Amino acid sequence: MARCGPRARSSPCVWRKVHESQLESEMGWFTFATMRSLARTGMPFGFNAFQLVLSDNDGRMPWDDGYDERLRPLQPALYLPLDVKESPLAAEAAL
Repeated sequence: MARCGPRARSSPCVWRKVHESQLESEMGWFTFATMRSLARTGMPFGFNAFQLVLSDNDGRMPWDDGYDERLRPLQPALYLPLDVKESPLAAEAAL
């Protein structure tokens, strides 16, 4: 596991591959990237994306027991399959 941040206060971090369903979502984080890929290559999903996942102040990762739940909304789990109902953009799309 890598370390992120200034040396004196560095905490664990890890790169995770973004789940394919997050890339394909019409209301997801990668809408502009898929539109650009479609315009340039004719294929909307010809790329991979990775997320830098940061630990909480105690060095726990989001998938660890005891992770600081106050941080979860600040770092969406893009490495998991998309749950459209829980997507932060779902409320906006429903308008």
